[in-house]
Amino acid sequence: MTDVKTAVLTRKSPLEKFTSFCGSAAAWLAALVLFGLAAASLIARMDLLDVSTLAEGKALQMGISLPELLAFVVLTALLAGLCRLLRGVDDQRKTNRLIAGAAVLELALALWWVLSQQIYPANDQEMVWQMAEALATGDFSAYGSDSFGWVYFQTCPYQGAMALFMEPFVRLFGDGALRAWSLFGAISAPASLLALCCSAKEFGAKPRTQLLCAVLCLLFVPIPMYASFVYGTLPAPTMVLWGGYGVLRFIKGGKPGWLVLPFVLFPLAVLAYQSALIFILAVCIVAAFSGFGHGSKQLLGGLVLAALLLAVPVAAENIGQTVFFNRAPIPYSSGMPASATVLMGIHSGTYYGPGGYDASSWKLFWANNYDTNATNAAAVKGIREYIATYLHNPKEVKFFLQKTAWQWLDPWFEALTMNGPSITVAGGAGWLATALAGGVLFTPVQALLRALLTFVYLFAGIGTLELRRKTDGSVWAQLLGIAFFGGFLFQLVWETKSRYCFPFFVFLLPLAALGFTAALRRAGERLAK
Repeated sequence: MTDVKTAVLTRKSPLEKFTSFCGSAAAWLAALVLFGLAAASLIARMDLLDVSTLAEGKALQMGISLPELLAFVVLTALLAGLCRLLRGVDDQRKTNRLIAGAAVLELALALWWVLSQQIYPANDQEMVWQMAEALATGDFSAYGSDSFGWVYFQTCPYQGAMALFMEPFVRLFGDGALRAWSLFGAISAPASLLALCCSAKEFGAKPRTQLLCAVLCLLFVPIPMYASFVYGTLPAPTMVLWGGYGVLRFIKGGKPGWLVLPFVLFPLAVLAYQSALIFILAVCIVAAFSGFGHGSKQLLGGLVLAALLLAVPVAAENIGQTVFFNRAPIPYSSGMPASATVLMGIHSGTYYGPGGYDASSWKLFWANNYDTNATNAAAVKGIREYIATYLHNPKEVKFFLQKTAWQWLDPWFEALTMNGPSITVAGGAGWLATALAGGVLFTPVQALLRALLTFVYLFAGIGTLELRRKTDGSVWAQLLGIAFFGGFLFQLVWETKSRYCFPFFVFLLPLAALGFTAALRRAGERLAK
């Protein structure tokens, strides 16, 4: 009789079952993609052809490489040995000190990279930075109606909001603004390490797993290398990670003070890097589901929180664009619609890779007289036509397989070809920049990164499933998995650039640490039997 009563008392409500189903589905979707990427990383690889050029000189190579397979085995064995050494570490205070030490080391690496070269923006980076300088000085003489700058910000108005984010650095530091911006990026490197380790703790990671997460951050060399990039590619993920951490603390503890983090950092992240919205959407999904199964009041509260978490950064971006056009002598424009970039991303083929930039999206916008609605209609028509060709010709699937490999199997995530000395140095480079960009460190670091790719994809997949098992499909536990899966879907249709995937790979590091320690524990239990 007692068993029957217990069963009745613990029976899940329909909403709780629905939430558990959604959390489990999210875990399995992310895991399947991650296992696929892990397998792909063993049979295919991206080879850098020429890191001295401005273009992303890469080529897809097929076939299993025994040396790379051996490197993966060695890396896995070394990390297993490290976990064994850390097995007795259960003091959280000691763990926090060790993680702080890892953050200091990450900062040192970022500063070494930044100070190893003279920063200079190029291409789109240069356009945005020059606008930040114009906003700070009030000199808009270079932005006449016949200038490319005028056309650029009419086409990409969100870059104007980014220029506003950079403007204070120009005002405060003058000629040293670029160096100050890179130092801001350098600070973001250890801040991201701390955010990832704190997130791992919220997902139930024990001290040694948190330390493993810190080690994975240190091994992923592109994190400090992105400190010098003249975009928010590193600061924005750091800000959204801390914002997401605040939401997790609120959901688990109910203290509203933690919501200060997302409501302050999410708008800043979107201004610095528009793609931060993908992670913010993942946080909104988690927030919306946080009230399911806890009564109508909690359900409404979760939905309202999700709506606010999205509305505030979107409003900040729109306000930023409005302020920009009010200050710059450029007529207001809603810009090129996303559909134009999607059309380019699903059919173009250049040396940037399948779906790479070929200017067709811009030309479509210009051909429609900078009319957003007309461009969107033309792009949607083109997208439908291409979808029809895919349905009638299954071989076109190869395009997306190659595109996925081009973006997710680049061990550097373009930290060299889009961000390294070839693009940022003006007047010479120091030892570290030279050594990494084709010098003595290039080959060993690339071998490490390729092994790390396989390791992270494989064990992050295991980690998502382990969290599903431990939390009974709770959606909040799949925050990083949802963010990764959203980024993966986004990059399937968006312009091909591996650096766009960089933040989503970083989000996987805590999951990989959780999955690896879980795999070691399971292996130990089986051996004990």
